Amino acid sequence: MADILLLNADHAEAENFRLLVLRWGYTCTQAANSAAARHALHSADAPSILVLDHATVRRDSTELAMQLGDLQAERPLQVLVLADDSIADARLTFPAIAGSLQPDEYLRKPLDAAELRGKLQLAARTIALRTELAQAAQALRFFTSHDSLTALAHRQAAIQRLHVETQRAMRTHAPISLLLMDVDGFRQLNRDHGQEAGDAVLREIGARLRRVMRGYDFAARYGADEFLVLLPECCLADAARLAVRLQHQLFSNKFAHGSQQLSLSGCFAVTESFGRAPAELLPELEAALTLARRKGPATVECAQDPGIHARQHLEEAAATAAPRAQAQPSFTDSGHATFPIAKQTIQ
Repeated sequence: MADILLLNADHAEAENFRLLVLRWGYTCTQAANSAAARHALHSADAPSILVLDHATVRRDSTELAMQLGDLQAERPLQVLVLADDSIADARLTFPAIAGSLQPDEYLRKPLDAAELRGKLQLAARTIALRTELAQAAQALRFFTSHDSLTALAHRQAAIQRLHVETQRAMRTHAPISLLLMDVDGFRQLNRDHGQEAGDAVLREIGARLRRVMRGYDFAARYGADEFLVLLPECCLADAARLAVRLQHQLFSNKFAHGSQQLSLSGCFAVTESFGRAPAELLPELEAALTLARRKGPATVECAQDPGIHARQHLEEAAATAAPRAQAQPSFTDSGHATFPIAKQTIQ
């Protein structure tokens, strides 16, 4: 049953209304002015039916227009107006005093109980329908912009987001870094253990990524076994350090498939931008990932040299984040790092 908020400065009249609707299973809260109504409508358990006394609105018109006019656009809200005069007069005068607030129904006082009950039932059904439609629209937006297997954003959504972040980087003169990763030996995994095993691995990588990313980072499934992470306000050296950590956070725990436990690793590529176009960044990143694949499993490839100090930090981070390594990672002049971890095994 929907909850009701009554905006009425007449406490006796408001109490009679509350007792009447209480008999029909509704809960009703009184607000004596629009500021109180605004506060109630923004609470965690906000009512979904707003009943306005026309006389109270007339005395509080400016405040009402400022504080309540935007609520109908924010969420399902049914508005009923109780008119002292004829409904026709109320329809003419109400818009002038209530701004953008749009009533759904008008009732004339003294109220007819049967008519009021019918209007409230209609309002409740309308709210339920609008809520279902809003939830369906939200689900549709999610599924049109997200990968169904990993629940991460898909490639096109990532590219759109990259355009937005690029524009922000140009305005703020802050860096944005990109990280691209793929799963080492993924095709062999599919051939040896079937597509269900591959799907299970991708699904788990998506879940692990969501757990370790910052709230304002953006992770997406970029290709069959490729994952793209946008890192706003993150320099190249920090992005490379993150790649080292992700090697541990994503792959240190084995992947379960039935009774089998899969030990995997990933290759990473990182690049940095202060506003360069996505059409320039993405091919650069893809080329770096191709180079990482050629150099072997568990490889991090920087598209630019992160600098000598960053390399020292990366070596320290790699020693901590890759406990299975047989040797310390090495960096070439291009900024490339290789982590010689154990080969993929099935147990």
